Amino acid sequence: MNTSLLYVALFLVVFLRLTLFKACQQCLTASQVFQRSTLQPKITVLDNGLKVVSENNGKPFATVGVWIDSGVSCENDANNGISNFLQHLFFKGTEKRTPTKLRNDLLKVGSRLSSYVDRDRVVIYINLVESVDISAVDIIADVLLNSKFDNEAIELERCYIMKEIEVMENDPLSGVFDLLHKAAFQETRMERSLLGTLDTVKNLDRTMLKNFLAERYIAPRMALVGVGGVEHATLIDLSKKYFHGLKARSRHLPGESEIRFTGSEVRYRDDSLPYMYGAVAVEGFEFGHPDIIPLQVAQTIVGEWDQTVAHSKNLPSRLARKVCSISDVLSYKCFLTTYKNCGLFGLYFTAKGENIAYLVTFLRAYMSTSVTDEDVECAKNMLKANIFGTMESNFGRADYIGRSVLISLGEIENRINAVNKKMIRDTVMRDVYDRDIVVSAIGRTEAFPDYLLLRCGMSWWRL
Repeated sequence: MNTSLLYVALFLVVFLRLTLFKACQQCLTASQVFQRSTLQPKITVLDNGLKVVSENNGKPFATVGVWIDSGVSCENDANNGISNFLQHLFFKGTEKRTPTKLRNDLLKVGSRLSSYVDRDRVVIYINLVESVDISAVDIIADVLLNSKFDNEAIELERCYIMKEIEVMENDPLSGVFDLLHKAAFQETRMERSLLGTLDTVKNLDRTMLKNFLAERYIAPRMALVGVGGVEHATLIDLSKKYFHGLKARSRHLPGESEIRFTGSEVRYRDDSLPYMYGAVAVEGFEFGHPDIIPLQVAQTIVGEWDQTVAHSKNLPSRLARKVCSISDVLSYKCFLTTYKNCGLFGLYFTAKGENIAYLVTFLRAYMSTSVTDEDVECAKNMLKANIFGTMESNFGRADYIGRSVLISLGEIENRINAVNKKMIRDTVMRDVYDRDIVVSAIGRTEAFPDYLLLRCGMSWWRL
């Protein structure tokens, strides 16, 4: 009886393997799928300069929103944090909608209003359970153009944001990256914090909010983007109806493009923290730069590691497997941050702070070795999976389009496929080797190597 069951099980295994093998032979590769796809973003620029972009992927639901060329890069020392403040107030009612009515109108169309602020952009969008209709664009336009900015709401949000700032100041990860930007882009608009400071938030008033909105939220600095069940002609008609009143003056303002990178360091010693939290980075590039894809592959090769992950010793990154043996290191993560006209490429890590010099020496030694073809191919596949997985959602694709890089998924894959070991090495030699670095550290920093030693060590980096 047992022998018969064994034969049946073996037969089923062989049958399933053959069936799956034949099925896989008939499957299209990712390249073939993207080459056959006719999905391309459509773009129209209205008379007032507003960009209208859409991509109909045939899904019964959609994402529609406005991407605004604003954020921290448009702020100054007096109003730092105003972009985040405005984002909070967008949900507090308009001239024709109370907060309750705004929520009810969103419920009627089964949607959710969301937003986020970055250093170079502000985004407000709605995820719909159906195709784009008049109510969704009406709500977004009403929130952007007719927010009430009630004094009571302003005071409530002021208290909330000040608490957010206090929480962020006690978060080492946020602190490290804030200090990293402050050092890298010192004396420029990009050095400022997303949330602002307690002093600037305390001094923001209704007049400042209104003036900033009128000055920065103008048609040439905005793009209305729809992805999913959306017709381009419909989106154009709706944009003309609800955004026709936006100003059409020049999008460029004095001092906005004055961004420079400065090699430097910031250390904040705090022995009350259990570990040292640090980051080391070189100057990166703007979103859409030709070297971004090779750097993304390099970022994937270096990868990330955290000792709390159960399978950490079996991660695909060779560096991750080696770092496991360093008892002083608790985690690390390679990052590539891109903005409208600048960026950062580097490594964030958490350590006990007892032997940081050894960690940095070890990382330099690893970067001095050449990656293998297998490493590159593995990283390319992982990168494609991450990018295409993100763009499976309507919002992921809309966010990519909203950053003004109108590129097809097929072209993205072709660019990734073109990356090889030589391209990785050439890119890192050109963009990382012997370049000025920026360093930030918080916590037990007494054992952190001197900046000059780290900078000299950059002359030995290789990938």
